[in-house]
Amino acid sequence: MVRGPGLRRQKVAAIVSLPQCLAYVWNNNIYIKESPGVSSVQITTNGEENKIFNGIADWVYEEEMFGTHSALWWSPNASFLAYAEFNDTQVPVMEYSFYAEDTLQYPKTIRLPYPKGKQHTEESKTGWIGRFQPSDPYFASDNVSYYKILSNTEGYKHIHYINSTGSRIPITHGKWEVISIEAVTNDFIVSAGNGPTTPKCVSCDLDEDRCQYYSASFSSDAQYYLLNCYVIRILENNTDLDSTLKDIQMPSKRVDNISLNGYTLWYQMILPPHFDSSKKYPLLLDVYAGPCSQKVDYAFRINWATYLASTEQIIVASFDGRGSGYQGDEIMHAINRRLGTYEVEDQISAASIQVSMATAALNIPNDYGYPVKLIRENGDSFQNDSVYTERYMGLPVASDNLKNYESSTVMAKAENFKEVEYLLIHGTADGRLTLLSSLCCVNGRHSPVNFPYSSRRAVVPESPGERSAVDLAGLH
Repeated sequence: MVRGPGLRRQKVAAIVSLPQCLAYVWNNNIYIKESPGVSSVQITTNGEENKIFNGIADWVYEEEMFGTHSALWWSPNASFLAYAEFNDTQVPVMEYSFYAEDTLQYPKTIRLPYPKGKQHTEESKTGWIGRFQPSDPYFASDNVSYYKILSNTEGYKHIHYINSTGSRIPITHGKWEVISIEAVTNDFIVSAGNGPTTPKCVSCDLDEDRCQYYSASFSSDAQYYLLNCYVIRILENNTDLDSTLKDIQMPSKRVDNISLNGYTLWYQMILPPHFDSSKKYPLLLDVYAGPCSQKVDYAFRINWATYLASTEQIIVASFDGRGSGYQGDEIMHAINRRLGTYEVEDQISAASIQVSMATAALNIPNDYGYPVKLIRENGDSFQNDSVYTERYMGLPVASDNLKNYESSTVMAKAENFKEVEYLLIHGTADGRLTLLSSLCCVNGRHSPVNFPYSSRRAVVPESPGERSAVDLAGLH
Protein backbone atom coordinates (compact mmCIF):
# COMPACT_ATOMS: atom_id res chain seq x y z
CA MET A 1 0.00 0.00 0.00
CA VAL A 2 2.62 2.51 -1.13
CA ARG A 3 1.30 5.89 -2.13
CA GLY A 4 2.74 9.15 -3.46
CA PRO A 5 1.22 12.30 -4.94
CA GLY A 6 -1.00 11.22 -7.80
CA LEU A 7 -0.64 7.53 -6.93
CA ARG A 8 -3.98 6.38 -5.51
CA ARG A 9 -3.71 3.88 -2.70
CA GLN A 10 -5.63 0.84 -3.92
CA LYS A 11 -6.52 -0.59 -0.51
CA VAL A 12 -8.11 1.29 2.36
CA ALA A 13 -9.85 -0.19 5.35
CA ALA A 14 -12.29 0.86 8.03
CA ILE A 15 -12.24 -1.63 10.90
CA VAL A 16 -14.60 -1.96 13.89
CA SER A 17 -14.10 -4.27 16.85
CA LEU A 18 -17.63 -5.71 17.30
CA PRO A 19 -18.39 -7.51 15.13
CA GLN A 20 -15.05 -8.07 13.40
CA CYS A 21 -16.01 -6.49 10.08
CA LEU A 22 -13.58 -5.21 7.51
CA ALA A 23 -14.42 -2.88 4.66
CA TYR A 24 -11.80 -2.14 2.02
CA VAL A 25 -11.37 -0.70 -1.47
CA TRP A 26 -9.73 -2.57 -4.33
CA ASN A 27 -9.48 -1.07 -7.83
CA ASN A 28 -11.92 1.68 -6.85
CA ASN A 29 -14.59 -0.79 -5.69
CA ILE A 30 -15.76 -1.55 -2.15
CA TYR A 31 -15.65 -4.99 -0.50
CA ILE A 32 -16.85 -6.16 2.92
CA LYS A 33 -15.42 -9.09 4.83
CA GLU A 34 -17.64 -10.00 7.80
CA SER A 35 -15.14 -12.33 9.46
CA PRO A 36 -11.67 -13.74 8.72
CA GLY A 37 -12.97 -17.10 7.53
CA VAL A 38 -15.51 -15.97 4.94
CA SER A 39 -15.13 -14.62 1.44
CA SER A 40 -15.37 -10.89 0.75
CA VAL A 41 -18.58 -9.48 -0.69
CA GLN A 42 -18.25 -6.92 -3.47
CA ILE A 43 -20.50 -3.91 -2.86
CA THR A 44 -19.82 -1.78 -5.96
CA THR A 45 -18.91 -2.80 -9.49
CA ASN A 46 -18.55 0.44 -11.46
CA GLY A 47 -15.18 1.57 -10.09
CA GLU A 48 -12.64 2.70 -12.68
CA GLU A 49 -9.25 4.33 -12.25
CA ASN A 50 -9.37 8.13 -12.54
CA LYS A 51 -13.07 8.00 -13.46
CA ILE A 52 -15.30 6.42 -10.79
CA PHE A 53 -14.09 6.44 -7.18
CA ASN A 54 -16.04 4.35 -4.64
CA GLY A 55 -15.07 4.61 -0.97
CA ILE A 56 -11.97 6.66 -1.70
CA ALA A 57 -11.72 10.35 -2.45
CA ASP A 58 -10.49 11.71 -5.74
CA TRP A 59 -7.53 14.07 -5.56
CA VAL A 60 -9.40 17.33 -4.99
CA TYR A 61 -11.65 15.96 -2.24
CA GLU A 62 -8.69 14.36 -0.48
CA GLU A 63 -6.72 17.59 -0.66
CA GLU A 64 -9.41 20.17 0.03
CA MET A 65 -12.21 18.46 1.94
CA PHE A 66 -11.37 15.22 3.75
CA GLY A 67 -7.67 15.42 4.51
CA THR A 68 -7.60 11.65 3.98
CA HIS A 69 -7.99 9.20 1.09
CA SER A 70 -10.75 7.22 2.83
CA ALA A 71 -14.39 7.95 1.97
CA LEU A 72 -16.25 5.16 3.76
CA TRP A 73 -17.57 5.09 7.32
CA TRP A 74 -19.05 2.44 9.61
CA SER A 75 -22.06 3.19 11.80
CA PRO A 76 -21.28 2.87 15.55
CA ASN A 77 -22.77 -0.63 15.76
CA ALA A 78 -21.33 -1.78 12.40
CA SER A 79 -24.80 -2.42 10.99
CA PHE A 80 -24.38 0.07 8.15
CA LEU A 81 -21.55 1.30 5.95
CA ALA A 82 -21.73 4.73 4.35
CA TYR A 83 -19.51 5.59 1.41
CA ALA A 84 -19.01 8.36 -1.13
CA GLU A 85 -18.87 7.87 -4.88
CA PHE A 86 -17.11 10.41 -7.11
CA ASN A 87 -17.58 10.60 -10.86
CA ASP A 88 -14.59 12.27 -12.52
CA THR A 89 -15.42 11.10 -16.04
CA GLN A 90 -15.62 14.64 -17.45
CA VAL A 91 -12.86 16.17 -15.32
CA PRO A 92 -9.73 17.18 -17.30
CA VAL A 93 -6.62 15.16 -16.46
CA MET A 94 -3.34 16.69 -15.25
CA GLU A 95 -0.09 14.90 -16.09
CA TYR A 96 3.43 15.08 -14.69
CA SER A 97 6.54 12.90 -14.70
CA PHE A 98 7.37 10.72 -11.71
CA TYR A 99 11.04 9.97 -10.97
CA ALA A 100 11.24 8.94 -7.32
CA GLU A 101 11.43 5.14 -7.43
CA ASP A 102 14.90 3.63 -7.51
CA THR A 103 13.68 0.81 -9.76
CA LEU A 104 12.59 3.20 -12.52
CA GLN A 105 14.92 3.21 -15.51
CA TYR A 106 12.71 5.83 -17.15
CA PRO A 107 10.26 8.25 -15.57
CA LYS A 108 6.60 7.39 -15.71
CA THR A 109 3.68 9.72 -16.27
CA ILE A 110 1.22 10.31 -13.44
CA ARG A 111 -2.32 11.21 -14.50
CA LEU A 112 -4.98 12.49 -12.14
CA PRO A 113 -8.28 14.31 -12.64
CA TYR A 114 -7.76 17.95 -11.65
CA PRO A 115 -10.76 20.33 -11.85
CA LYS A 116 -10.10 24.07 -12.24
CA GLY A 117 -12.31 27.09 -12.67
CA LYS A 118 -14.40 27.16 -15.89
CA GLN A 119 -14.07 23.37 -16.13
CA HIS A 120 -16.39 20.49 -15.40
CA THR A 121 -16.01 19.26 -11.82
CA GLU A 122 -16.68 15.90 -10.27
CA GLU A 123 -20.18 14.65 -9.52
CA SER A 124 -21.35 12.49 -6.63
CA LYS A 125 -24.52 10.36 -6.55
CA THR A 126 -24.06 9.90 -2.80
CA GLY A 127 -24.35 13.62 -2.02
CA TRP A 128 -22.07 16.52 -1.04
CA ILE A 129 -19.87 15.78 1.93
CA GLY A 130 -16.87 17.53 3.35
CA ARG A 131 -15.25 18.96 6.43
CA PHE A 132 -15.06 22.61 5.45
CA GLN A 133 -17.92 23.55 7.72
CA PRO A 134 -18.77 25.43 10.94
CA SER A 135 -17.50 24.11 14.25
CA ASP A 136 -19.12 21.02 15.78
CA PRO A 137 -21.67 21.46 18.58
CA TYR A 138 -20.87 20.21 22.09
CA PHE A 139 -24.11 18.97 23.66
CA ALA A 140 -25.00 19.60 27.27
CA SER A 141 -26.20 16.83 29.61
CA ASP A 142 -29.84 17.21 28.42
CA ASN A 143 -28.71 16.23 24.89
CA VAL A 144 -30.82 19.09 23.49
CA SER A 145 -29.01 22.31 24.33
CA TYR A 146 -25.42 22.71 23.19
CA TYR A 147 -22.33 24.91 23.03
CA LYS A 148 -20.96 26.14 19.73
CA ILE A 149 -18.43 28.65 18.39
CA LEU A 150 -20.26 31.38 16.47
CA SER A 151 -19.54 34.94 15.42
CA ASN A 152 -20.91 37.43 17.95
CA THR A 153 -22.44 40.82 17.18
CA GLU A 154 -18.96 42.38 17.01
CA GLY A 155 -17.75 39.82 14.45
CA TYR A 156 -15.49 37.73 16.70
CA LYS A 157 -15.70 33.94 17.13
CA HIS A 158 -16.92 33.08 20.65
CA ILE A 159 -18.61 30.25 22.56
CA HIS A 160 -22.41 30.47 22.65
CA TYR A 161 -24.91 28.37 24.55
CA ILE A 162 -27.92 27.46 22.41
CA ASN A 163 -30.84 26.38 24.60
CA SER A 164 -33.85 24.21 23.75
CA THR A 165 -35.71 27.17 22.21
CA GLY A 166 -32.80 28.05 19.93
CA SER A 167 -31.80 31.22 21.81
CA ARG A 168 -28.10 32.09 21.68
CA ILE A 169 -26.45 33.07 24.96
CA PRO A 170 -22.81 34.27 24.69
CA ILE A 171 -20.40 32.56 27.08
CA THR A 172 -17.19 34.37 26.09
CA HIS A 173 -16.79 37.84 24.63
CA GLY A 174 -14.22 40.44 23.65
CA LYS A 175 -12.04 41.46 20.71
CA TRP A 176 -10.30 38.09 20.52
CA GLU A 177 -11.36 34.67 19.25
CA VAL A 178 -12.03 31.20 20.59
CA ILE A 179 -10.28 28.71 18.32
CA SER A 180 -11.77 25.46 19.61
CA ILE A 181 -13.86 23.88 22.37
CA GLU A 182 -11.73 21.18 24.00
CA ALA A 183 -14.08 19.75 26.64
CA VAL A 184 -17.55 20.28 28.13
CA THR A 185 -18.78 18.96 31.49
CA ASN A 186 -21.55 19.89 33.92
CA ASP A 187 -19.12 22.13 35.79
CA PHE A 188 -16.92 23.79 33.20
CA ILE A 189 -16.06 24.44 29.55
CA VAL A 190 -12.48 24.23 28.35
CA SER A 191 -11.56 26.11 25.18
CA ALA A 192 -8.50 27.25 23.28
CA GLY A 193 -8.19 30.83 22.07
CA ASN A 194 -5.97 33.87 21.63
CA GLY A 195 -7.65 36.07 24.24
CA PRO A 196 -7.21 37.24 27.84
CA THR A 197 -6.62 35.07 30.90
CA THR A 198 -10.14 35.46 32.32
CA PRO A 199 -12.20 33.81 33.60
CA LYS A 200 -9.44 31.26 34.23
CA CYS A 201 -6.42 30.31 32.18
CA VAL A 202 -4.88 26.92 32.96
CA SER A 203 -1.69 27.44 30.95
CA CYS A 204 -0.87 31.16 30.95
CA ASP A 205 1.24 31.20 34.11
CA LEU A 206 2.94 27.83 33.82
CA ASP A 207 6.12 28.94 32.09
CA GLU A 208 5.39 32.25 30.39
CA ASP A 209 9.01 32.95 29.48
CA ARG A 210 9.41 29.67 27.61
CA CYS A 211 5.94 28.85 26.28
CA GLN A 212 3.03 30.90 25.00
CA TYR A 213 1.45 28.36 22.64
CA TYR A 214 -0.37 25.27 23.97
CA SER A 215 -2.75 22.52 22.95
CA ALA A 216 -4.52 20.01 25.20
CA SER A 217 -5.87 16.44 25.09
CA PHE A 218 -8.61 15.43 27.53
CA SER A 219 -9.74 12.10 28.95
CA SER A 220 -13.25 10.95 28.03
CA ASP A 221 -14.72 12.37 31.25
CA ALA A 222 -12.57 15.53 31.06
CA GLN A 223 -11.17 14.89 34.53
CA TYR A 224 -7.60 14.65 33.27
CA TYR A 225 -5.75 16.41 30.51
CA LEU A 226 -2.39 16.43 28.82
CA LEU A 227 -1.07 19.92 28.14
CA ASN A 228 1.26 20.21 25.15
CA CYS A 229 3.66 23.13 24.89
CA TYR A 230 4.99 23.97 21.43
CA VAL A 231 8.52 24.78 22.57
CA ILE A 232 11.73 22.97 23.49
CA ARG A 233 11.51 21.85 27.12
CA ILE A 234 14.32 20.79 29.45
CA LEU A 235 13.08 18.03 31.75
CA GLU A 236 16.03 18.18 34.15
CA ASN A 237 18.94 20.47 34.89
CA ASN A 238 21.79 19.01 32.92
CA THR A 239 24.99 21.04 32.83
CA ASP A 240 26.44 19.04 29.94
CA LEU A 241 23.30 19.64 27.87
CA ASP A 242 23.31 23.28 28.86
CA SER A 243 26.89 23.64 27.62
CA THR A 244 25.97 21.92 24.34
CA LEU A 245 22.96 24.16 23.77
CA LYS A 246 25.13 27.25 24.18
CA ASP A 247 27.00 26.23 21.04
CA ILE A 248 23.75 26.03 19.03
CA GLN A 249 22.99 29.37 17.45
CA MET A 250 19.22 29.69 17.70
CA PRO A 251 17.36 32.74 16.36
CA SER A 252 14.91 34.77 18.42
CA LYS A 253 11.35 35.72 17.53
CA ARG A 254 9.75 39.14 17.86
CA VAL A 255 5.91 39.29 17.73
CA ASP A 256 4.08 42.62 17.65
CA ASN A 257 1.47 44.51 15.63
CA ILE A 258 1.32 47.39 13.18
CA SER A 259 -1.49 49.75 12.17
CA LEU A 260 -2.47 49.48 8.52
CA ASN A 261 -5.57 50.62 6.63
CA GLY A 262 -7.42 51.24 9.88
CA TYR A 263 -6.64 47.82 11.38
CA THR A 264 -4.20 46.61 14.01
CA LEU A 265 -2.52 43.56 12.46
CA TRP A 266 0.05 41.03 13.65
CA TYR A 267 3.59 40.58 12.39
CA GLN A 268 6.64 38.60 13.46
CA MET A 269 10.37 38.77 12.79
CA ILE A 270 12.79 35.85 13.15
CA LEU A 271 16.06 37.54 14.13
CA PRO A 272 19.56 36.07 13.72
CA PRO A 273 21.36 34.86 16.87
CA HIS A 274 23.16 37.58 18.81
CA PHE A 275 21.31 40.17 16.77
CA ASP A 276 23.26 43.44 16.55
CA SER A 277 21.18 46.50 15.71
CA SER A 278 24.27 48.29 14.39
CA LYS A 279 24.82 45.73 11.63
CA LYS A 280 23.16 45.31 8.23
CA TYR A 281 21.03 42.21 7.56
CA PRO A 282 19.10 40.89 4.56
CA LEU A 283 15.33 40.88 4.99
CA LEU A 284 13.16 38.06 3.58
CA LEU A 285 9.37 38.34 3.60
CA ASP A 286 7.76 34.92 4.00
CA VAL A 287 4.19 35.34 2.72
CA TYR A 288 1.14 33.13 2.42
CA ALA A 289 -1.93 35.36 2.97
CA GLY A 290 -4.55 32.75 2.04
CA PRO A 291 -8.07 32.99 3.50
CA CYS A 292 -8.17 32.34 7.27
CA SER A 293 -4.42 31.68 7.29
CA GLN A 294 -2.05 32.56 10.12
CA LYS A 295 1.67 33.13 9.74
CA VAL A 296 2.24 34.87 13.09
CA ASP A 297 2.14 32.87 16.35
CA TYR A 298 4.16 31.92 19.40
CA ALA A 299 4.76 28.29 18.42
CA PHE A 300 8.32 26.98 18.45
CA ARG A 301 9.49 25.61 15.11
CA ILE A 302 12.64 24.40 13.42
CA ASN A 303 12.08 25.26 9.77
CA TRP A 304 13.47 27.10 6.78
CA ALA A 305 13.22 30.46 8.56
CA THR A 306 15.27 29.03 11.44
CA TYR A 307 17.99 28.00 9.01
CA LEU A 308 18.01 31.33 7.18
CA ALA A 309 18.21 33.36 10.38
CA SER A 310 20.74 31.21 12.21
CA THR A 311 23.02 30.16 9.34
CA GLU A 312 22.60 32.84 6.66
CA GLN A 313 22.02 35.77 9.07
CA ILE A 314 18.77 36.78 7.36
CA ILE A 315 15.81 38.41 9.09
CA VAL A 316 12.65 36.51 8.14
CA ALA A 317 9.43 38.52 8.57
CA SER A 318 5.79 37.47 8.24
CA PHE A 319 2.55 39.41 8.44
CA ASP A 320 -1.14 38.58 8.82
CA GLY A 321 -3.17 41.14 6.86
CA ARG A 322 -6.73 41.28 5.67
CA GLY A 323 -8.07 37.84 4.87
CA SER A 324 -6.12 36.13 7.66
CA GLY A 325 -7.84 34.33 10.52
CA TYR A 326 -8.39 34.78 14.25
CA GLN A 327 -8.55 38.57 14.16
CA GLY A 328 -12.31 38.94 13.67
CA ASP A 329 -14.75 38.44 10.81
CA GLU A 330 -14.23 41.91 9.33
CA ILE A 331 -10.57 41.20 8.67
CA MET A 332 -11.10 37.58 7.59
CA HIS A 333 -14.04 38.26 5.25
CA ALA A 334 -12.45 41.31 3.60
CA ILE A 335 -11.26 39.16 0.66
CA ASN A 336 -14.48 37.15 0.30
CA ARG A 337 -15.08 36.81 -3.46
CA ARG A 338 -12.07 39.11 -4.00
CA LEU A 339 -8.93 36.97 -3.82
CA GLY A 340 -5.83 38.77 -5.03
CA THR A 341 -6.91 42.22 -3.80
CA TYR A 342 -6.65 43.39 -0.20
CA GLU A 343 -4.36 40.58 0.93
CA VAL A 344 -1.86 41.55 -1.78
CA GLU A 345 -2.13 45.26 -1.02
CA ASP A 346 -1.58 44.65 2.70
CA GLN A 347 1.48 42.45 2.15
CA ILE A 348 3.06 45.12 -0.08
CA SER A 349 2.26 47.88 2.42
CA ALA A 350 3.50 45.77 5.33
CA ALA A 351 6.74 45.09 3.45
CA SER A 352 7.41 48.82 3.22
CA ILE A 353 6.54 49.33 6.88
CA GLN A 354 8.70 46.42 8.02
CA VAL A 355 11.68 47.75 6.07
CA SER A 356 11.21 51.18 7.67
CA MET A 357 10.71 49.56 11.08
CA ALA A 358 13.90 47.62 10.59
CA THR A 359 15.68 50.86 9.78
CA ALA A 360 14.32 52.76 12.78
CA ALA A 361 13.94 50.14 15.48
CA LEU A 362 16.60 47.66 14.37
CA ASN A 363 18.91 50.23 12.80
CA ILE A 364 19.19 48.45 9.46
CA PRO A 365 20.07 51.00 6.75
CA ASN A 366 17.73 51.23 3.73
CA ASP A 367 20.63 50.78 1.34
CA TYR A 368 21.88 47.52 2.83
CA GLY A 369 22.28 46.20 -0.68
CA TYR A 370 20.29 42.99 -0.35
CA PRO A 371 17.09 42.14 -2.19
CA VAL A 372 13.78 42.00 -0.37
CA LYS A 373 12.11 38.82 -1.64
CA LEU A 374 8.35 38.43 -1.72
CA ILE A 375 6.96 34.91 -1.85
CA ARG A 376 3.30 34.50 -2.65
CA GLU A 377 0.86 31.80 -3.68
CA ASN A 378 -2.53 32.01 -5.41
CA GLY A 379 -1.39 34.26 -8.23
CA ASP A 380 -4.24 33.32 -10.60
CA SER A 381 -7.60 31.98 -9.43
CA PHE A 382 -8.11 30.11 -12.72
CA GLN A 383 -5.02 27.98 -12.01
CA ASN A 384 -6.13 26.71 -8.58
CA ASP A 385 -8.34 23.68 -8.13
CA SER A 386 -12.04 24.48 -8.33
CA VAL A 387 -12.98 23.43 -4.78
CA TYR A 388 -10.48 25.78 -3.17
CA THR A 389 -11.24 28.68 -5.49
CA GLU A 390 -15.03 28.42 -5.62
CA ARG A 391 -15.13 28.14 -1.83
CA TYR A 392 -13.94 31.74 -1.61
CA MET A 393 -14.70 33.20 -5.05
CA GLY A 394 -18.00 31.69 -6.14
CA LEU A 395 -18.41 30.65 -9.77
CA PRO A 396 -16.32 31.97 -12.68
CA VAL A 397 -19.35 32.95 -14.77
CA ALA A 398 -20.69 36.35 -15.75
CA SER A 399 -23.82 35.89 -13.64
CA ASP A 400 -21.74 35.34 -10.50
CA ASN A 401 -18.12 36.51 -10.06
CA LEU A 402 -16.26 36.26 -13.38
CA LYS A 403 -15.03 39.87 -13.20
CA ASN A 404 -13.17 39.30 -9.93
CA TYR A 405 -11.72 36.04 -11.25
CA GLU A 406 -10.23 37.86 -14.22
CA SER A 407 -8.81 40.64 -12.06
CA SER A 408 -7.30 38.27 -9.48
CA THR A 409 -4.17 37.39 -11.44
CA VAL A 410 -1.11 39.06 -9.97
CA MET A 411 0.82 39.06 -13.26
CA ALA A 412 -1.76 41.36 -14.86
CA LYS A 413 -0.77 43.95 -12.25
CA ALA A 414 2.98 43.39 -12.42
CA GLU A 415 4.12 44.46 -15.87
CA ASN A 416 7.60 45.45 -14.63
CA PHE A 417 8.09 41.92 -13.30
CA LYS A 418 8.69 40.77 -16.86
CA GLU A 419 11.81 42.94 -17.07
CA VAL A 420 13.62 41.58 -14.00
CA GLU A 421 15.75 38.50 -13.45
CA TYR A 422 14.69 36.05 -10.78
CA LEU A 423 15.04 32.46 -9.62
CA LEU A 424 11.77 30.52 -9.74
CA ILE A 425 11.65 27.03 -8.19
CA HIS A 426 8.48 24.93 -8.33
CA GLY A 427 7.99 21.24 -7.56
CA THR A 428 6.52 19.37 -10.50
CA ALA A 429 4.17 17.33 -8.27
CA ASP A 430 2.73 20.28 -6.38
CA GLY A 431 -1.01 19.63 -6.46
CA ARG A 432 -2.36 22.61 -4.54
CA LEU A 433 -0.55 25.01 -6.87
CA THR A 434 0.38 23.33 -10.15
CA LEU A 435 3.55 23.98 -12.10
CA LEU A 436 1.52 25.72 -14.81
CA SER A 437 0.66 28.54 -12.39
CA SER A 438 4.37 29.38 -12.10
CA LEU A 439 5.10 28.89 -15.79
CA CYS A 440 2.54 31.63 -16.47
CA CYS A 441 4.99 34.00 -14.78
CA VAL A 442 7.89 32.98 -17.02
CA ASN A 443 8.56 34.93 -20.21
CA GLY A 444 10.90 34.10 -23.05
CA ARG A 445 13.98 35.34 -21.17
CA HIS A 446 13.82 32.68 -18.48
CA SER A 447 14.10 28.92 -18.25
CA PRO A 448 12.31 27.18 -15.37
CA VAL A 449 14.24 24.96 -12.96
CA ASN A 450 11.99 22.16 -11.70
CA PHE A 451 12.56 19.85 -8.76
CA PRO A 452 11.12 16.51 -9.97
CA TYR A 453 8.59 14.87 -7.67
CA SER A 454 8.66 17.63 -5.08
CA SER A 455 5.23 18.43 -3.72
CA ARG A 456 6.03 21.72 -2.02
CA ARG A 457 9.57 22.22 -0.77
CA ALA A 458 12.88 22.38 -2.56
CA VAL A 459 16.21 21.53 -0.93
CA VAL A 460 19.04 23.90 -1.78
CA PRO A 461 22.12 21.84 -2.76
CA GLU A 462 24.93 21.88 -0.22
CA SER A 463 27.68 22.03 -2.84
CA PRO A 464 28.57 25.61 -3.85
CA GLY A 465 29.14 24.39 -7.39
CA GLU A 466 25.69 22.85 -7.56
CA ARG A 467 24.12 25.93 -6.05
CA SER A 468 25.76 28.17 -8.62
CA ALA A 469 24.56 25.92 -11.42
CA VAL A 470 20.97 26.17 -10.18
CA ASP A 471 21.17 29.95 -9.82
CA LEU A 472 22.57 30.44 -13.30
CA ALA A 473 20.07 28.09 -14.87
CA GLY A 474 17.20 29.91 -13.19
CA LEU A 475 18.36 33.36 -14.15
CA HIS A 476 19.24 32.81 -17.79
